[in-house]
Amino acid sequence: MSNFSFRQKWLFFFGLLLAFFGVTLALFNQTLLFNFLFNAQINPIFWPDGIVAADVAKFQQWIYGVLGATFSGWGVCEVYFGFCASAGGLAGERRRPTSKM
Repeated sequence: MSNFSFRQKWLFFFGLLLAFFGVTLALFNQTLLFNFLFNAQINPIFWPDGIVAADVAKFQQWIYGVLGATFSGWGVCEVYFGFCASAGGLAGERRRPTSKM
C-alpha cells in the first residue's frame, strides 16, 4: 500500500470501517450498546410510551440485520475500489487502448 494516494487510502480504510460497522450492526443489533446508540434514539419517535411489542422487536432485529449486511457489502465494494484504484490494481500494469488505423 505504499503507492496509494491519499484518496485511495481514505477509500480503503473507510470501506474497512463501513464493513466492520455493518457486521457489528447485523450481528449485535440488540445488545446494550446498540440499544443505547440506536434504539434509545429511534424508538421514542415511533412508540412515545416506550413499550415495544415483542413482534416489533423481532422485526427491528431482522431489519437491522439487513441494513448491516447492506453496509457490509458497500464497505467491501469500497475496499475493492480503493485497492483497485492504485496504479497497478489487481491486473498489474494499466493498459492503454490503442488504435490500429
